[in-house]
Amino acid sequence: DAAGGHIHVGCNVLGSDMEAWWDFFRLYLVYEHVLCRFFYGDKLNQRRNLAEYAPPVADLMLQVVNYLESHSKPEFESLTEAYLSGKYHAINFENIDFGRLDRVADEGNTFEFRTPNATVNEVVEQNNVNVCTKLLVAAKRKDIAEDFLDYKIEHEFFFFLWHEYRYNEVCLKDALEFVDLVFDSNIDKIYFLKQYLKDFEDNYALTELTKAKVFYKV
Repeated sequence: DAAGGHIHVGCNVLGSDMEAWWDFFRLYLVYEHVLCRFFYGDKLNQRRNLAEYAPPVADLMLQVVNYLESHSKPEFESLTEAYLSGKYHAINFENIDFGRLDRVADEGNTFEFRTPNATVNEVVEQNNVNVCTKLLVAAKRKDIAEDFLDYKIEHEFFFFLWHEYRYNEVCLKDALEFVDLVFDSNIDKIYFLKQYLKDFEDNYALTELTKAKVFYKV
């Protein structure tokens, strides 16, 4: 009940395209609460040590985005060092070699998504990998409705510190927005929503890691 299923994706997906990095930060921070519930996988809630080893990172990423709004030159290396230092975040940036961002990924040049609960179910693991990769690809595409994300940040962003409940409840409107922004395939959308919705129940009262009802076919 304490194991994580961390996923590494090569930073070369975004490469040295700083606009894509900016879009990735905005897309992730707006929908982190949706992604966390999704990454609980075939469980209804988070593992017991997630808050210690992979705490939500949207609040910190917002500080990076706000800095970029007022500066013409993106400096992601210095910004991640300033706001996102250390590996114990929902996304670990410590493995990235900012001097060779376009290099084909190998050990030491990856985004590490640390939120997912560990699982032995191959469908859940495939879903998790698919979301991590498609999230980066969507940012790279340059067609993710930046004005819409800016609106969400300005009017609908809720700091985790005061709104932790959003990470434990079903936010269907946000989940539907996310799949439309990230996925081109209806199959991808369906698999995401099945894993996100699980039992269609909020999980506030759960103190132990709890399996969800089966929401997939193998």
